[in-house]
Amino acid sequence: MRRIRIVVDERERASGIPEILRKRFDLMIEMRTLDVGDYLLPSYAIERKEVHDLMRSIFNGRLFDQAERITDAYPKTFLIVEGDVNSILKRGVNPQVYWGAISTLVINYGLQIFFTSDKLQTANLLYALAKRAPRKLVK
Repeated sequence: MRRIRIVVDERERASGIPEILRKRFDLMIEMRTLDVGDYLLPSYAIERKEVHDLMRSIFNGRLFDQAERITDAYPKTFLIVEGDVNSILKRGVNPQVYWGAISTLVINYGLQIFFTSDKLQTANLLYALAKRAPRKLVK
């Protein structure tokens, strides 16, 4: 059986997720600087956002630019929102801003969104997605 290969953006190295994928699941990890997305699985492109970074991206407008670029570049795209959403909502962020952005990503850009609690659960999700991905070439 061939090992599953995941291409990971170099900027994700600091998250620790690529190392979890390599050690825990014995995946073949290829580190590269990607133009869009953080993880390329067979047939899927994935953007990962920690909840605080997601909020910064909403307010500076970068989030929707990233959504447009990833959905233009790949036919099947996912966003993983990692962390405790309540932690940002408790800090006074209007829930409608957060949920409005999430709904815009789904409705306007067709992004499919997963929510994970931490980097270990993100790694588990990436592994599950990789195992179920049709075997097409990863760019």
